[in-house]
Amino acid sequence: MAIGTAGYTAMLSVMALQERGPAPGAGDILVTGAASGVGSVAVSLLADAGYRVVACTGRPAQAEFLKALGAQDILDRASLCEPGKPLQKERWAGVIDCVGSHTLANALAQELNLDKLAALSFDLAFDDLPGAGPDILAGKIRGRAVVDIQG
Repeated sequence: MAIGTAGYTAMLSVMALQERGPAPGAGDILVTGAASGVGSVAVSLLADAGYRVVACTGRPAQAEFLKALGAQDILDRASLCEPGKPLQKERWAGVIDCVGSHTLANALAQELNLDKLAALSFDLAFDDLPGAGPDILAGKIRGRAVVDIQG
């Protein structure tokens, strides 16, 4: 019973990360609510699988407990619990979230690659919009059009 629903949920989360996410060594994996039932089991499972785990908690007194489970770093939840910008610097290779709200939004808010952004957008003069309409409706336009209202 020590495993329980929390352990089962943590294992399902780790399995999903392993199936769809980064391999061990690809970067830090954040676990929010790390001292909770689901979070603490997730920290242990991830560390045992070779991932570098960052444990996010609002209980700093639990830092040694989390390190004993395998967390390499401890992050104070205060750094993630306030509303943040939608596009922030990419920081985590993966996240197992046990908290939600602003913490999850901040954990997932990652910066766009500017080279990729340039490749998926193009400039379109305002005066050319009527001519581009049929191509847009026919699905012939790829990416994002940035309309220059001066032209």
